Amino acid sequence: MKMKKLIIYSIGLAVLVTSVSCEKRFDELNVNPSNPENAPSQMLLANAIINTAYRIQLTAGLNLADQWMQQTRATTYMEEDRYSPRAGNVTNLVWSSLYSVSFADCVLASNLAKTNNQPDNEAIGYILKAYIGYNLTMLYGDVPYTQAAQGKEYVKPVYDGQKVVLEAVIADLDKAIAIIGGTTDATVAEELTKYDYIYGGKMQKWKKLANGLKLRAYLALTTGGTDKKAEINALLASPDIFQSTADDAKLTYVAATGASNPVFQWI
Repeated sequence: MKMKKLIIYSIGLAVLVTSVSCEKRFDELNVNPSNPENAPSQMLLANAIINTAYRIQLTAGLNLADQWMQQTRATTYMEEDRYSPRAGNVTNLVWSSLYSVSFADCVLASNLAKTNNQPDNEAIGYILKAYIGYNLTMLYGDVPYTQAAQGKEYVKPVYDGQKVVLEAVIADLDKAIAIIGGTTDATVAEELTKYDYIYGGKMQKWKKLANGLKLRAYLALTTGGTDKKAEINALLASPDIFQSTADDAKLTYVAATGASNPVFQWI
């Protein structure tokens, strides 16, 4: 009889343990809270701002353009100074870094912001994407833009002609301008002031930047044979364009370890 009771108790305990174990969701236990799959759009924008400024100011600007024009002189790596740029460390790095990091972050940030009804974040993503696309086509000519950073939908994005890129850049800037100032959650708006390292969430200044980029694109199109004089004159007459250096889009570096201006690495 004792043996029979022990067997019954053992079976009952096993059923209890099994039922408790089944209630635990092992798929949740295997989720690492320190490795999120999605980041808030404002954090993606912060990363895009920093990486874009670094690559365009230092690599494309100082390493390539400035030295090719002999505006600056190399003190360590002399290849660019002699018109023989290092492919791996300079020319390829501008391309790969701007596409794989900055451009991709801008597209993802705009998509997330649109889904979460954050129009200002969405607009900044469009403007930064347009800025990157403008610089890439000015550096390389034909580049992926209309299909770039679309994930599995376009694994091999087409190379757009420069006119197509510039027109798409203008279209993205127009989208941004149209939604700037829309209703955004107060918490997100407050966080944007911290993660927007250029204007601190001042969206009217982003609008001026967008119009300034449109002006550049119109000038490039006009130089290429597409008459955009009317659009250029309209922008020049608009108050929503840079009025002084106070409107400049600039990333201000700080005097802290790892946060100083990267140009100091090379002078």
